Amino acid sequence: MTTQYDPTTPYPQQPMGAYPPPPQGGYPSVPQFKVPGVGPVIAFTAIFGVFGAISAARRSSKAKNAGFPTNKYWVTFGITLAVVWAVGGIIGAISSIGAAKSTTPAVTNAVASAAPPAAAPVQSAVPATEVVATEAPVEQVELADDAFTSAWLQEEVVANGDFKTPTGEPAEVTGATCSAVDIDEMGVGSYQCVIDFTSGQRQSQNIIVDASGSWVTNA
Repeated sequence: MTTQYDPTTPYPQQPMGAYPPPPQGGYPSVPQFKVPGVGPVIAFTAIFGVFGAISAARRSSKAKNAGFPTNKYWVTFGITLAVVWAVGGIIGAISSIGAAKSTTPAVTNAVASAAPPAAAPVQSAVPATEVVATEAPVEQVELADDAFTSAWLQEEVVANGDFKTPTGEPAEVTGATCSAVDIDEMGVGSYQCVIDFTSGQRQSQNIIVDASGSWVTNA
């Protein structure tokens, strides 16, 4: 037997209590997925360089599973890595320049160290600032015609002086000024001479002349 549906018939009302009540606390809400940020990618790449790709890959995978675009993680990784490399290159260049400056001596210092010290005569002497005339004898001696004189000794010192530097090299004499200190009528005795050398030094030397005309410095 077939039951005919009559559209004019009112729809039966659902009796109260036909549906079960909601659970205590209500129905749970649908969880919202949070898109991973790019901050960890920046930090990881800045610290570990190319290994920042690991962080970019993990966050890209999470975003892809949730249906979000993933290119921003790789773009962030690439830009951060380029900045890190650029900063590292600048720091390395500055360090190299500083190291080069510290290991290269100044030109003035190099020249000064390469130049040999000025040659100085072996003999120690009275400082050149002392004037020879102040050491002349108070009483003048009347010399014989064939006596040795200060002028003769000056020529001898320039022509035959055998002075040497502390290293044993010859020290050439350019001039001498001598004055008798304690001599006899033959010019034998002690003289004080100021001697100039090619090195630019000037020294005052006490020279002893004997009867044979030989002379020697006396410190």
